[in-house]
Amino acid sequence: MSATSASVRRRVRVALIASLFLVAGWSATVAQAPSPSTVGSPGVSVVAPSPDPADGAILLVPDPTNFGGQPTPWDHITVGPDGKTLMIYFYAGVDGCYGLKTVTVSVVDGVTSIALETGRRQDAMGKMCIQGLQLYKTPMLLDTSILGGGATS
Repeated sequence: MSATSASVRRRVRVALIASLFLVAGWSATVAQAPSPSTVGSPGVSVVAPSPDPADGAILLVPDPTNFGGQPTPWDHITVGPDGKTLMIYFYAGVDGCYGLKTVTVSVVDGVTSIALETGRRQDAMGKMCIQGLQLYKTPMLLDTSILGGGATS
């Protein structure tokens, strides 16, 4: 056995052991998580909103005070009958730690583009947050209709 292969095996073993400790630590943290509480209870300042039963998404509005704007792709968009009312769906980190920073709408040569940025919430700075994705939605009202051929405002 060469010294190189022994070194590689040792590193793989260390990585596996470290992964097991991380998973065990995360599981213990999740198991100790408190049950949902309401605002006003001692020591509770935020209530995690429940997903809308109709579509499974949590409603968010942009908050420019969120830190570290990260470009975030939208998943899908529904357009209201007026052609101006949009509901933009996207995935981002878990609520309570991450939020919507900005929604930018631009029209170039008649093509409407929508860009989202998500970021870390101010009240979550310095807190540990679990990694995961949550489906969110945010409403948007455009100045002009993006539908053609019969939609009126």
